[in-house]
Amino acid sequence: MRDSVTAAAGSSAAAGAPAAAVDPAAFLALWPRLRVLARCSPGDKFMLVSALRQLREESRVDEVVAVTGDGTNDAPALTVADVGFAMNSGTPIAREAADILLLDSSFSSIVSAVAWGRSVYASVTRFLQFQLTANVVAVAVAAGGAIWLRYSPLSAVQMLWVNLIMDSLASLALATEAPTDAMLDAPPNRPNDPLVTPTVLKHIIGQAAFQLTVLFGMLVALRHYGGLDGTAMAALFGGGGGGAAAAHSPHLLETTLVFNAFVQMQLFNQLNCRRVRDEFDVLEGLTAHPLFLAIVAGEAVMQYFIVQYGGEAFSTTPLTAAQWALCCGLGAASLGVRGLLRGVKLAGER
Repeated sequence: MRDSVTAAAGSSAAAGAPAAAVDPAAFLALWPRLRVLARCSPGDKFMLVSALRQLREESRVDEVVAVTGDGTNDAPALTVADVGFAMNSGTPIAREAADILLLDSSFSSIVSAVAWGRSVYASVTRFLQFQLTANVVAVAVAAGGAIWLRYSPLSAVQMLWVNLIMDSLASLALATEAPTDAMLDAPPNRPNDPLVTPTVLKHIIGQAAFQLTVLFGMLVALRHYGGLDGTAMAALFGGGGGGAAAAHSPHLLETTLVFNAFVQMQLFNQLNCRRVRDEFDVLEGLTAHPLFLAIVAGEAVMQYFIVQYGGEAFSTTPLTAAQWALCCGLGAASLGVRGLLRGVKLAGER
């Protein structure tokens, strides 16, 4: 192989040769232009894949290697590759050595397999981005409020509802989107890439900082303006719609506003988390995923009924139209925060 690689350094096709050690320098010179390896033996396939894997471990190339085969002699290359595709019509040894079995024995199914593989990877990353952001904020608000105010702004039952949004409903909404053509245009993920990439971490930290600033700012404003009359701030912070539960807790308006603003920010952040590579439009293709729309709409409707009619069971008091507008506006601001974060580039972002 060393002689054939060296001899073919100026062309895009090379003739096969008996198995031998590859000259790394000659291989690197040829590899960017190599498209066809004529008369390739199983040993050559194994050597080609092994050379690429070794050079990647040395950080000299970034390629993720896939191999297809259907014969027993293809098993070594299928085993050493990052992903091995075997035809259903192949030998039992080839099928056993492969990572993915093409049931229809069609090469076109490889494209579908790659698309769905990237979709699963993106779904896990989406959910992690949403889950970590919501958990950081929920824990910080509950713990920080308990230390500062001597009571938690989020009650136990409210936290149960928040956990339902963060876990079951969010996973259904974010993990059920079908793959798109744009996923095939993106570079592949390296095997050692973390699920929480620098881009995802940037949005987790940025959104969590924004949400914590808003929620603790609301608590400060509620304590300062709650008793004022005749001002615009009093219209927002000076009293809700009342209710029987209000008589049992002097802080019910504060906790209801913080709870509602927190949930609204999570609902809008679900839209942000649909895209984890700093794409421009998080609403692109939204109408093609009715399940996502139905889940988010269901969460919004349930939140309305919990706030307006939950009463003592959920430790809430009905809010006015102005207070609902405030909470929804703060939630929608999460979309703008994502736009600002797109302009921030961190080391290691791809």
